[in-house]
Amino acid sequence: YFFGPDGFVALSDAAAPEGASVAATLRSRKGTCVTLAIIYIAAARRVGLDARAVSTPDHIFVRVHLPLGPHNAELTEAGEELPDDIYRRRYHIHADSIATGIFLRDLTDDALLAHLLVNQGVALSQAGNREDALARYDRALRMAPQLQAAWYNRGLDEMNLGRLDGALASSA
Repeated sequence: YFFGPDGFVALSDAAAPEGASVAATLRSRKGTCVTLAIIYIAAARRVGLDARAVSTPDHIFVRVHLPLGPHNAELTEAGEELPDDIYRRRYHIHADSIATGIFLRDLTDDALLAHLLVNQGVALSQAGNREDALARYDRALRMAPQLQAAWYNRGLDEMNLGRLDGALASSA
């Protein structure tokens, strides 16, 4: 049902307006890996499943913890189950990044929402609203201070606003 004829469709552009929020995704039935993950996790939890978002560089997927072991749901590929090894190879994830918990770990709900805020910030930045974008990145960083995408995009927008001290502070 989630991906059937009247179901959801994945967008490849993380900053696409129709997938920039959960409300927009529910209206348009089109979403990013982040907004689809939020909706999928909410539905899974509603029926009693332990579902969590998992991050890779530039991507989010869902891991459902079942009695026989975890199952990954790739929401940009109609929910296809993909093993961690596929993500390791596809996103060139170094073993140290996994061992230290940077990638391929279950995210907290706050960390997932922080990823959404970063995507919204990128969309705002692309539309020329850099101050609003900075506010989104700051909110994301309050929720997930280690989120590199927020620091990176914050630094870019500070630089584009001509505030080099702010850009340097974001990259430190």
